Amino acid sequence: MLNRRDFVRQTASLATLIAVDQSIAASTGVRPKEKIIRYIQDHFRNIHKPLRLLHPEGCAANIQPIVEQFNALTGLQVQLIKGSLDDIASEVRLAESLGATDTGFDIALPATFSIPDLASGGFVKDLSSYAEKHEPKLFSNEMLYALGDRYLGKFFGYQADGDAYLMFYNNEMLEDQKSRDGYAQKFGIPLELPKTWQELDRQMAWFHQPDIDLYGGSLYRNQRYIGWEFWSRLHGNGKYPMDENFDPQLTTAESISALESLVEATNSLEPSVAENGLFANFESYAKGNKYCNIGWGGTQKYLTSDKSQLRNKLQHSMLPGGTHPSLGVFQTPYFNWGWNYVVLSKAKNPELAYLFTLFASLPDTSSLAVQQQNGFFDPHQISHYDNPRIREIYTDGFLDIHRSSLEQSMPDFQVIAQERYMRILSDAVYAADRKLVSAEYAMQAVTTKWQEITEEVGRNKQTEQWKLLRESYPQHLSEFLS
Repeated sequence: MLNRRDFVRQTASLATLIAVDQSIAASTGVRPKEKIIRYIQDHFRNIHKPLRLLHPEGCAANIQPIVEQFNALTGLQVQLIKGSLDDIASEVRLAESLGATDTGFDIALPATFSIPDLASGGFVKDLSSYAEKHEPKLFSNEMLYALGDRYLGKFFGYQADGDAYLMFYNNEMLEDQKSRDGYAQKFGIPLELPKTWQELDRQMAWFHQPDIDLYGGSLYRNQRYIGWEFWSRLHGNGKYPMDENFDPQLTTAESISALESLVEATNSLEPSVAENGLFANFESYAKGNKYCNIGWGGTQKYLTSDKSQLRNKLQHSMLPGGTHPSLGVFQTPYFNWGWNYVVLSKAKNPELAYLFTLFASLPDTSSLAVQQQNGFFDPHQISHYDNPRIREIYTDGFLDIHRSSLEQSMPDFQVIAQERYMRILSDAVYAADRKLVSAEYAMQAVTTKWQEITEEVGRNKQTEQWKLLRESYPQHLSEFLS
């Protein structure tokens, strides 16, 4: 571990010890990191207790280099506490509710979609005043996706991870000349990266030959993840999930069709998709005998590792979409999951805690986090895409699509009780996919339960936030939706 003495020994002076965030400094002439460190030294020199940071399991590799640098530069300490991969938000709520003084947390990294719940419950601090005071000019220009940082217009924490949902394609299957010729002859169009769900479904069915151990895809069908694909298919059918009054639009013809097409597409997937979780999905698709998959940056890291038969054999694209009768073809780039730095309401020194999150989010320190091969953080700032080490890890082809997807992404369903809404949706989609219920029954059941949740948490708050989310849909997508 790099201690303060070792760090100083490796550098000549404060000027060289501070890495200049060139993308900001070039425009402002200000060294943001130096300014943060000097402010901390002036105002928090006598702080002896460490800042305690609760992070998801698997993210320590991303955060540790930042913590070591922060500790070395400030003389203060940040202590990393490992939490659950799936439910950091619950651990935050429990710690804050218990009011623990010595065992509580100052900073946490919950999933981005958890911020509305944490903010509305008073578990995390509104950081708007700190950001106004300390955030470097033009800093927000670095961020490719910042919608998740805010709830009802207030700022609650910096994005630490760029989880754009992408498509992965086995290039050997896609470029096989026999397959290309046969496909063109049968369907009258070339075999190329699909832009609509209808075309993807047709391609998966074309490649699906289980008798010779070839499969159309590895798309998620387990109970936790299946709802995300439906979300994209619903938008691809031209429909928002909610209307302007926050009433569900899940029993419409477009929604039923989206679910039925998902269920039909399952016939072209490998047999284990209903059980495969995140890592089992990586391992299965990496065998090289499936045409396509859905995933994130973590998927790409695995598929370009020595464990994969698909290394250097992939093409990528945004998620498919649909076709508008007058406007043409559109795709549905989609941000889901992600992690955000937040400051807990009972933090002992909330301004200091905020300054750490700002320090961690500056271009050069966040680049240091993203370039950790074994961590979960993916690119999310402009400077990340120019970083040679990050480009080496992720490859140019992936990063080009990933950046475009973040820039054009529709927002996640970032409302109060998001996890409850999405769990109910995923359970219903899973039941329909398993042929336990009809698509119509599944969507009616979800509608009923969603309305109950909305009345419970407050329709006015949900409607206000949903209005902000709808207004944040990229124009290229919103013009297709009703």
